[in-house]
Amino acid sequence: MNMELDDIKKLFESGRINFLFGSGLSIPYLSTLGSIEERLTELNNLPKNDENTILTASVYRQYFNNVIWPNHKNVINHLTGDDRDKYSKVLHNYESFLGTMNLLVAKRQVPLLSKKINIFSTNIDMFIERASCSKGIELNDGFRGHMDTRFDEDNFSKILSKESLHYQKVSEIPTFNYIKIHGSSNWIDNGTTNEITSDDSLEQVKRIKDAIDELPDDDFINVIDSTKTIDELTASARTVMTKDSFSIDSYKKFMTEYEKIVMVNPNKRKFSTTVLDMHFYELLRLFSNALEQPNALLLVAGFSFADEHIAQMTVRAANNNPTLQIIVFSYESGAKTAIINNLSKGGSFRNNNVKFLAPEDVTVNGQKINDLDKFDLESITDKILNKIANSI
Repeated sequence: MNMELDDIKKLFESGRINFLFGSGLSIPYLSTLGSIEERLTELNNLPKNDENTILTASVYRQYFNNVIWPNHKNVINHLTGDDRDKYSKVLHNYESFLGTMNLLVAKRQVPLLSKKINIFSTNIDMFIERASCSKGIELNDGFRGHMDTRFDEDNFSKILSKESLHYQKVSEIPTFNYIKIHGSSNWIDNGTTNEITSDDSLEQVKRIKDAIDELPDDDFINVIDSTKTIDELTASARTVMTKDSFSIDSYKKFMTEYEKIVMVNPNKRKFSTTVLDMHFYELLRLFSNALEQPNALLLVAGFSFADEHIAQMTVRAANNNPTLQIIVFSYESGAKTAIINNLSKGGSFRNNNVKFLAPEDVTVNGQKINDLDKFDLESITDKILNKIANSI
């Protein structure tokens, strides 16, 4: 299925722009989930006992070390060599994306269209927040207030405008709504009113790290080893419990600190607490509502649609709104089939409004784009979005 770059440009010129980002866009600095989701789902079905606590804590630790802790300034400020290069590259990619989309929306000549861009993301990292800050771009992350911030979904309906001092003319400023469907490393449950507060310095993340460090490395199990069965992992947990220094309270302390972060844990049982239910279903509703708008455009990148909730909502929106156009960027041709299969679990498509594009599927005057061999954030920005922005 080929698609001309000029046809994509036309969708940007007249559409209400939405993005759906997944963990693939923060590679190579951060890891993807791998088998963590499957293993944690298995553990959730086991009886609640000390062995299961050790194994669940081991999964949480793996996820924390790979996805959450690398966002902390204590890690970033001490990066060297290849790790520093990876972080700088990913941050630069997000900065370039925001700058390019800011220019594209500002140049659109359709006054009736809002200059607001929705970025829906299942990522819990802090890259886009830091990229918008360094670029001086308006980002609405859903929090209101300054000294005592609170998360409020109504903030995403706000429009930011600027008034000319000389002519009293009001014009809308390009703004990015950053809607983190699965929560974030800096979202904290205040524990009293089901409200989410912002922890931009990631102090709670540091407390989790301190709790982990109280336990020796070999007191955790390599739970995501796909060659091990649950019974074998349980036996390993029992071995840990025979140590003289063993204390289940240390694992519980770590998990208590870990669960203060408001985020969807990587398992099939997505929502399990009141604060998660109240906010995350509302965020999914915002996603659904955005796709129901006339001439809505959704571009998907770094996302496999393994999340069944989002797959179902996307298919339903595509079927109910024939004016919605969805473009799914597959990292490479080999990954396209898996994405199609995952999305098809949400139902079958009735309208011809979903395009699955591998790098070789985007053409200019019938010819493939030179040096476009993968769809990561860098190539999407440089080879697609930047060309569109410069041609408007």
